[in-house]
Amino acid sequence: MLKIISISILIISLFTSCKKDHNSMRSKYQLDSKLGEISGIIRIGDKYFGHNDSGSDPIIYEINIEDGTVAREIYISNAINIDWEDIAVDSHHIYIGDIGGNKTERDSLEIYKVKISDLLNLHIAFSEIISINKDTTHPKDFEAMLVKEGSLYLFSKDIDGYICKTYKVDISEAYSELGNPIDEMKLSVAITGADYNPKTKEAALIGYSFFDRSNVLNFEINVLRISNFQNKEFNSDTNIKTYIINNSIEVLQAESITYSSNNSEVFVSSEMNPVLPASRATLFSFLLY
Repeated sequence: MLKIISISILIISLFTSCKKDHNSMRSKYQLDSKLGEISGIIRIGDKYFGHNDSGSDPIIYEINIEDGTVAREIYISNAINIDWEDIAVDSHHIYIGDIGGNKTERDSLEIYKVKISDLLNLHIAFSEIISINKDTTHPKDFEAMLVKEGSLYLFSKDIDGYICKTYKVDISEAYSELGNPIDEMKLSVAITGADYNPKTKEAALIGYSFFDRSNVLNFEINVLRISNFQNKEFNSDTNIKTYIINNSIEVLQAESITYSSNNSEVFVSSEMNPVLPASRATLFSFLLY
């Protein structure tokens, strides 16, 4: 890690033992088939929105949180879904992260910035485009991001060594440079989703390991919670909690996370398993405390 800072972390230490929780799940919904490859989810007020992964149409779906159905579709007219991997929100905009790169090397990442008012009221919305230049010295793949106080935080996904690098990017301009990481940490999972809660100043990240995906009896959702999110995210006390979903081979991997409106739980989405014809993407709800 580049520099250790003092942050308060919840749950059990990643470097000692990892608590596996079979009892925190509150609810589970199979999502509409339109969201089979869901890779990002956010909450705006009491409404939830998600999007699909690479190669899908540039559409944001409003999700009925009670039953997983699609309430509405919002087409982003000037966007392309090369590899949409996560979505973030602040008080005025959503930010769609075309940031994935596990299939190809990219020289730029695109962030689509859409007004919340347009998202809530229109069926076709226009976005501002923020381009972030990168090169071959940077990580190839990013699947998690969050927005805090005018800055975008990108978390790299490393499926080989589980080294997560964090980058902070100014998104006030149309063009930015990725620059150097502000932090680097050896974890036990590859990070695939993130969310920031401005009310509690907590950040939550999720990820998976290849061991998770090979276990046909249990599906593991790994949640890292940072209770005072600063510019340097990790230290040697970073903690992880693993939620266990029994007999859930119908889903492939956890892809996105968002906080509930009362801050007492998180919603986590998981992609469908493409080798199972009847598989559906799934939305899980977990108690935090």
